[in-house]
Amino acid sequence: PAVQDSGCSAKRFDTLRRLIGNTPLLRVHCRYNGHTFSVFCKLEAKQLTGSLKDRVALQILRDAYADGSVTEGTEIVEASSGCTGVALASVGAVLGHKVTIVI
Repeated sequence: PAVQDSGCSAKRFDTLRRLIGNTPLLRVHCRYNGHTFSVFCKLEAKQLTGSLKDRVALQILRDAYADGSVTEGTEIVEASSGCTGVALASVGAVLGHKVTIVI
């Protein structure tokens, strides 16, 4: 969905899109019981907050902007004690929102 706003948030969403996602993969060569194989690991540490929840927070806010339930200046309040709250706080801050996380 397209972000509906004055353009400032659209530019910020574009910046966030480049920072979040496209997680690099690390190929790990392993040997076990005489067999050699590779395991591919996603390097989530390369995300904005180091968590896969960055993608979740970005999509939640993108959808909220698209349907008009969040606009520039809306305060974001989230009940969380984990990575989703950290991701929403980070993405929300980049978008210029006051964010309150309630534990």
